[in-house]
Amino acid sequence: MNKLLSICALAAAAALACAGPANAADMPLKAPPAPPPAWSWTGLYTGVHVGGGWGSTSFLDNATATIPPGSPESFNSLSGAMGGTQTGFRWQLGQFVLGAETTFDWTNIEQTILTGSTVFPGENLNFGVRWMGTATGQLGFAWDRLLFYGKGGYAGGLANITISLPSTGAAASQSRHLNGWTAGAGIEYMVLQNLSLGVEYDHYDMSYDPAGAATVSSYTQLGGRVKIDAVMARANIKSDWLSMLFR
Repeated sequence: MNKLLSICALAAAAALACAGPANAADMPLKAPPAPPPAWSWTGLYTGVHVGGGWGSTSFLDNATATIPPGSPESFNSLSGAMGGTQTGFRWQLGQFVLGAETTFDWTNIEQTILTGSTVFPGENLNFGVRWMGTATGQLGFAWDRLLFYGKGGYAGGLANITISLPSTGAAASQSRHLNGWTAGAGIEYMVLQNLSLGVEYDHYDMSYDPAGAATVSSYTQLGGRVKIDAVMARANIKSDWLSMLFR
């Protein structure tokens, strides 16, 4: 009887020993840690920028009285602040990034000079760019969170040309539409998945058509060209829901 009980005990112990590893194998494994986020530049974005610009323009007067017809007027120290918004879309293909962007800027890039009138000494002439807009394509190279890109396309805007005589308070102003091109380059850093900060340089080359006569001094302006260089700090917020369509 005792021998039978011993045999049963040994059999039970053997069964438990065999069952242990099997039960351990059946236990669920702990999930591995989540991989770090993949930095993607694909998606729709919008943002703001602020900076400053400098440049030059020149044109010919066509006045009939106080300024000799055909006199050149040169503004070689245009300067001022600018700022606005941008909206665009980027599509990342490996390390290359394609994109398109529109911008709008409120600008105060201007300069005032003397006309040199002999009949009205002290007569002033002001040229100021009041707003600019662009529609450009982009080509960039992504390196983890960094994006290096170039851009180019259409640029337009509005300039005011004002002639005034401070001694009498008389003044006349004309607005001229600007049309031309822009090219630039920038660098952007992705701080978060949806937030990036950057710096951009742009060159603008735009022309304007002749203006009609102003009331002061029978002043008339012939068409000209304005060239502006600008540097801006930028901030963008990217939409993830649209980028999912391109993954």
